[in-house]
Amino acid sequence: MQRRKITGIQMIGTGRPIPAFSPREWNDSGSPGLVPSRMQPRGMTTTVPRTPALIAAWFLALASVASTPAAAQTPATHSIRVAAASGYTDVSPKQIVRTSGNVVYIVATNCDNYPCESSSQTVRVWKGSTSGAATSFVRMDAAHEPADAGSVACAIDGTDTIHIAWQNRNGTSNTRIRYSTFNTATGLWGTAEDVEPNVGAAEDSGQGDSFVALALDAGGKPHAAFLFHDGTRRRLAYRNRVSGAWSARTLIDDNTYGANQKAWVPNIAFDTAGRRVFAWLTGAFNADTNGVIRVRVMDTDGTLGTRADVSAATAKVGIDQSTSLLCDGRIHIAWILGGSPGSEFVRYAFAAEGKNPVFTLNNPANADTHDPSLGPGPSGKIRIYGHGSESPNDDSLYYWEGAGGTGSWTGRNPYATGPFDGSVSTRWSQYFYSFPLTLDIAYWDQNYPNDLYYGADVIAGCSTNVTPTGATFAAAGGPGTLTVSAPAGCGWTAVSNATWITVTAGASGTGNGTVSYTVAVNATANNRTGTMTVGAQTISVTQNVAIPSAPTNLRIIP
Repeated sequence: MQRRKITGIQMIGTGRPIPAFSPREWNDSGSPGLVPSRMQPRGMTTTVPRTPALIAAWFLALASVASTPAAAQTPATHSIRVAAASGYTDVSPKQIVRTSGNVVYIVATNCDNYPCESSSQTVRVWKGSTSGAATSFVRMDAAHEPADAGSVACAIDGTDTIHIAWQNRNGTSNTRIRYSTFNTATGLWGTAEDVEPNVGAAEDSGQGDSFVALALDAGGKPHAAFLFHDGTRRRLAYRNRVSGAWSARTLIDDNTYGANQKAWVPNIAFDTAGRRVFAWLTGAFNADTNGVIRVRVMDTDGTLGTRADVSAATAKVGIDQSTSLLCDGRIHIAWILGGSPGSEFVRYAFAAEGKNPVFTLNNPANADTHDPSLGPGPSGKIRIYGHGSESPNDDSLYYWEGAGGTGSWTGRNPYATGPFDGSVSTRWSQYFYSFPLTLDIAYWDQNYPNDLYYGADVIAGCSTNVTPTGATFAAAGGPGTLTVSAPAGCGWTAVSNATWITVTAGASGTGNGTVSYTVAVNATANNRTGTMTVGAQTISVTQNVAIPSAPTNLRIIP
């Protein structure tokens, strides 16, 4: 039985029993900083247990890479099991975000048994245990998790509120799209509401059947692209949330459908001008090889441009496909070619941003995969993630890297030893994209219940210079200012280590910035010294004690 996964538009799934896995043996000694989650010699089916000592060893390796000179540094990759959690990711809907305080969150639905249509499945929010590259995760507000959930998508706004949309099967009789928020400050879910109260015929609602994607505009307003059955077939629809209510439904796809054809794997992203970019796949049955990847742009005034058919009728149809989008002045999209196992190759196209984009192909060297996922790379490059070939079976994770556009691609680079599903969720958004030099991804293994994994590349060369390095205040206290100099995209935080020093503005930022703080009145009988940590620097603050004033009612008697 063929694996149920979507290949290039970002979808996941597995439709066959998992055989004893014998991953391709490879040696990562030539790739400093790569720390695979499983190392299995050929023919072995046992896995290395994730003990605290092993995890500590991984992070020692990460630290050693981060301490090398920038010219010699290779980004460090680590892979850890997320709190022994059950969960899975898709490609097209984003499921991993990072706050302005540099804490990573993963939003995922659990799955205990394929095809993952149980009413007990819930949308789960997992919080990284530390700032930066997390070493473990904590499940948040489990008592209020939405149930009977299918595919899920999320995005984060400037107040560090996570917006979440998901497919709610509602007992399969009335599949609908739901929406809520998660408050990272309180750790609590908000009230759920309908985006689309009835998407029509409830079909293809299992694992890998991506139903909804979500993106936020510059004002933090959510925009949802989702699948909707118009009474004849499934199509791509759109709504946004205005003044506390969702707008009227707009149908995005205007293509002519053939017999049994419908829309698959929806996606939405904003380009650098604030236009909405939609992507989807048109095809009939899962595993067909005659699908078409399509893109359509909605301008900032709400008018729709001309549909672009990015691929010929050669894309794989179904849950192994993805419509992975990234916009940076160009629109990038990745998917897979339809074919037999061993010939389902990664495909990539790009276009200048605009209302009517025209796409050009620039494929990596032929390499078989499923669910290719676009994400940011180091130094302005982009990556395409995916697992190894279906023939022979290689379920380790890899990535291709390049400048995008007409630039060349690297070969397939090893990321983590499997078995893993290829449906990687990358962290990227046009707006509220904090700490871009930490390349976060989430992915899952091929066991049931599914285990959720997290990986991060921490890019070299991110250092801050803070001035002044110290300050002295009188007993009355008062305001102070620090100037932060850092490379573009380099994230930093400012934290007070003393109760009488308060950061009032600039608690976090990227690149150059300013930190404002206040020093309280010193009512003690002694001078005192406290510190602030800004980036990796320690700033010293000294405050003098009040000097008693001379008495005014004394008289000198000779």
